[in-house]
Amino acid sequence: MATIHAPAQGIARAEDHTEFAISIRLLLAGLSAAAGAIHLVMVGSHAEASALDGLQFAAAGWLQLGLAFWLFARPTRLPLVLNLVLNLGLIGAWAV
Repeated sequence: MATIHAPAQGIARAEDHTEFAISIRLLLAGLSAAAGAIHLVMVGSHAEASALDGLQFAAAGWLQLGLAFWLFARPTRLPLVLNLVLNLGLIGAWAV
């Protein structure tokens, strides 16, 4: 006779990592990489107006590209949260 075991629900260990499906990782990493590429493309035109603006666009672009790679390579909670914070901060800076 076969025994059916109910799956353990609500039990999470500290060493478990939050992993996402490959399609979600590709989407989030791709969007962040695209935003980073756009920031890097716009460095020149913003640097003409102000060197500080150019540096800020370069920093934003490289951070977004780095976090996109990190999110795709190691899909844990930390790069996801950092991506969220960085991109919401950049959206807030743009809105101001």
